[in-house]
Amino acid sequence: MRNENEETPGADFAPGVSDEAMESESDREVPYGSLRDDIESLYEDSRTYLEAEVAFQKSRLAYAAHHTRSAAFYGLCAMAFLHLALLGLVVGLIIALRPYLGAFGAMGLMVALMFLFTAIAGWMALRQFRRISEAFENDA
Repeated sequence: MRNENEETPGADFAPGVSDEAMESESDREVPYGSLRDDIESLYEDSRTYLEAEVAFQKSRLAYAAHHTRSAAFYGLCAMAFLHLALLGLVVGLIIALRPYLGAFGAMGLMVALMFLFTAIAGWMALRQFRRISEAFENDA
């Protein structure tokens, strides 16, 4: 118990408030917890979120890798069948042109056309690569 002559700390800041009221306020628990508890909770929540995000990204990467492998396989199969179809077309055209140009003439014409198409496709690819390099040069 306090002496009535003793001055209560903070009494001049809270005039009209009794000592019992001051003591009961200081004895009450803070409903929100301490700052340290909040920081620990934030750390744990952040860690849980990060672990969940890493697990999600790993599963998404595995899913994408599986489907990428499948897509690459089917794409290679499609290219192989396209190659066989074009080979059949070339052979068929050689056979169809043989009565008109002879065997070597038909074969020569088809080889020349294949070289022409190769040159056109190569030139177009080179143009696209130059456009890409120009786009990166202009960033600087």
